[in-house]
Amino acid sequence: MESQRTFKGPVGYRQITPLALACVESFLVGLAMEAVVLNVRILLVDDVPVWRLQFRSILATRPEWQIAGEAADGLEALQKAEELKPDLILLDIGLPKLNGLEAENRLRQLVPGAKVIFVTAVSDVDVVQTALGNGAQAYVLKADAARELLPAITAVLQGKKFASSGVNGGDSGKVSSRESVPYGRVAN
Repeated sequence: MESQRTFKGPVGYRQITPLALACVESFLVGLAMEAVVLNVRILLVDDVPVWRLQFRSILATRPEWQIAGEAADGLEALQKAEELKPDLILLDIGLPKLNGLEAENRLRQLVPGAKVIFVTAVSDVDVVQTALGNGAQAYVLKADAARELLPAITAVLQGKKFASSGVNGGDSGKVSSRESVPYGRVAN
């Protein structure tokens, strides 16, 4: 027989089993995790307007995520980030004026609380390792963005890392950074 704990509620004392208590706690944790992904301000950084439009289209399915602004090069990304203080930055690597890897290093100083997701066409595993090793939370290939951008953002907002399944030709290996991130999956 399961032991029970007694709790005082609005209508008197009630008995609750550990299993019921675990269910309630799990539900409350789920609510807390959902709150983490609400009201997120996002900065889009890509030099190609069509890609920014594509990202806007994908993000439109999540109205609780707000696009705070856009930038077309690395230097503009720094200015916009300092001005807008986004929670999340979607950042390309091949940017004019200041490449995405260098911009990410500077962004960490300007907006230390912002999370960075690289969304790029560069699939070289060494670049992926550098990006994640330098502090980015996720790496999504543009070719996979339609199906992987939203899961990547959700994972990052829950404190996890994400690497696109198309990195290194979809190899089922792992990208090494501060922690290993399975391709197309999240890592704690």
